[in-house]
Amino acid sequence: MTRLVGRTFSNAVKRGDLDPEDRAALSVDDFIFVLIRWIVDSYHRSKHRGLDGETPLSCWTRLSKEMGVTPPPSMADRRAVFGEPLSRTVFTAGVEVLGVRYQGEAFADWLTDDPDFHSRRKREVNIRWHPADVGAIEVQGSDGGWFEVKAIDPVFHGRSAEAAREIITALIGSPDERAEDECASDEAMKVIEARAQEATALSGLNRKVWDRAYIAKVEAEIKASRALAQKGRVEAGRRHGKSLVTQSEQIASQPAGAACGADPLSSPGRPRDLAC
Repeated sequence: MTRLVGRTFSNAVKRGDLDPEDRAALSVDDFIFVLIRWIVDSYHRSKHRGLDGETPLSCWTRLSKEMGVTPPPSMADRRAVFGEPLSRTVFTAGVEVLGVRYQGEAFADWLTDDPDFHSRRKREVNIRWHPADVGAIEVQGSDGGWFEVKAIDPVFHGRSAEAAREIITALIGSPDERAEDECASDEAMKVIEARAQEATALSGLNRKVWDRAYIAKVEAEIKASRALAQKGRVEAGRRHGKSLVTQSEQIASQPAGAACGADPLSSPGRPRDLAC
C-alpha cells in the first residue's frame, strides 16, 4: 500500500504536510483490483515470519490436505440466518423483489391449500432475501416453516443483487425484456451476462448494505424506469398503430386472480392466476 498515491500514512508525523485527498487518484474499483492482486499474488506468496518462513499459500495448501476444509453454509441457511426479512404481496406472476419475480409449484400448491387464500384478493407473505444470491427466496408457510421459491427466470439463479440490478436495468428498455417475456438477442444477452458477472465479482468487496431502505430505493428506481419505458412503448405504438406494451407489463402489477378472465379464486383447484 506504500506504493499508492493518496495514502494516509500510518501517522500524522509520517504524513507531514501532504494532503491525501489532493493526491487521491484511484477509484473504488481500481483500489479493489490493486488490493486483490496484492493479497493473492504478493502477500500469499511471500514468506511469513509467523509461519516459520512458509508462505500463507503453501501453508493453506498443506493444512487443507491434512485436515480438510469446512464447507461454507448453504445459501438456504445463509438466507435463514442473515437474510433480510421482507413482506410482499402475491401478484399474478408470483412475488417480486428488486424486479425479480419468484414462482413455483410448491408456492402455488401452498397458496391453494391455504384456507385464507380464497377469501382475499391480496395476500401478504413473509420472505427472507439475501443479496449474495437473488436466484431464490425463502417463503414462510402457514405453519411457520420456510421453503424455497426460485426466480422464474434462470438468468438470475446464482446472481448477486448487484448483478440482477445490472441485468434488469439493461433489459427494461427493450420490448423483448427477457426476464419477463421473449428472449432478447443472443449478442445482447452475452454483453449483459458479462457485465453481470463483473458486478457479481465486485459485489463481494464493494459491498452495499442491502437493508429494507436501500431495497425500497432501488425498487422505486426500477419501477420508475419500467413506467417510463412502458409509456414510451405506448406512445410508439400509437404512432405505428399497434401496441408495443408487453403482456407481462399488463398483468404483472395485478393482484392474484385479476389477470385470467374469470375470478380464479373461486376455482376448487389451483388458482388459475398462478398456473396460467
